[in-house]
Amino acid sequence: MQLLPHKVGPVTLMRRLGTDGITESFLGILDEPAGKTVLVRRLIPGILKHPGRVADLDARLGDLLGIRHPSLVPVLREVSAGGERLVLEDWTDALSLERIIQWCVKHKQSVPHNVFLNLAAQICNGLEALHSRPGPSSGTEAVLHLALHPGSVWVGHDGKVLVGSFGLFRSPVMNFKKDSGSGSMRLEYMAPEQTHLDQKLGPPTDVFALGALLYEILKGKPMFRAESNLQTIHRIRRAEVTTHLLEVREAFPGLDRVLYRALSLNPRHRYQRAFVLREDLRGLMAGFSFSTIAEDTRAFLAPIFMRTRGSDEPTSDTPIGIRTSEPALGRECTPLPQTDTGVLLLAGMGSGPSFGPAGTGPTLRPGTPLDAPARAAFPT
Repeated sequence: MQLLPHKVGPVTLMRRLGTDGITESFLGILDEPAGKTVLVRRLIPGILKHPGRVADLDARLGDLLGIRHPSLVPVLREVSAGGERLVLEDWTDALSLERIIQWCVKHKQSVPHNVFLNLAAQICNGLEALHSRPGPSSGTEAVLHLALHPGSVWVGHDGKVLVGSFGLFRSPVMNFKKDSGSGSMRLEYMAPEQTHLDQKLGPPTDVFALGALLYEILKGKPMFRAESNLQTIHRIRRAEVTTHLLEVREAFPGLDRVLYRALSLNPRHRYQRAFVLREDLRGLMAGFSFSTIAEDTRAFLAPIFMRTRGSDEPTSDTPIGIRTSEPALGRECTPLPQTDTGVLLLAGMGSGPSFGPAGTGPTLRPGTPLDAPARAAFPT
């Protein structure tokens, strides 16, 4: 195991956060700008030994490096030093959706339906921000996420959602072992076509992963996870979701029809773009008040942030779950924009894609006064 801190080129790895089977993730500190905190994803040794993977990675990073959008975590740069390949992402002060789901399961709580729809619509906004851009380096018609799962979605205390931790290759199947458990690889969120290396991928690939993710937010359990990687892949290839959709119909009537289309085995039968799925989610909002959705979301998240911030941090053997400020490291963090999530939900639900210009929030240094919602979520 690598001793930390460990310097690689312009970044110092401070703490190991987890692994997804293809990369290891670390909290890192940049030399320039001095003290800037970043998420460092280090390619696991051996991943790039296969012929063609280096070119695939370079093309993928070329697509991601130029994307800036308020709903996406920026990929800042790629570092090659000392025989290692690192991908640096911006650091956000937020909880992963994975940790929120775990908290709900532990405390036997469910996500309120209006909060669920708010979070789901914002995830759609993030995916649409990707899908609306062609891949300049790969030549693809749309940039895909390729690895959407609860650990790649970040939620701020104000309910603002960011999508990040993009897949660096078309499928984690390239590195799985038939006799191992599902482990740290997120195979259960792949689309059926990702399990076949010769099938074309497109926006419906991410839509399938989104359908599986929405089921997990609602029910608190993965839809396709099995005892082994091979069994998980077999479940995905069959895409048998009838039993799961009956559970969804009982818990949230109407959502089952949305997930039925999102989780279709045939990509041509799914939603072809995330904003179309978002429109169907808007239809489920008829019984809720738009005027209180931001307040309801913050109220739901406040106890989760308070209790999670006081709990143990993830160990080196657990998946990434929280990105939190660490004044002791002299870090700066960029908070999520103070946006009314109710307005964001409405603005993002037009007849087609509707996105504002890219932007970033102000820099928050340790000791900066917090506003009222922040004080409620982060008591001192």
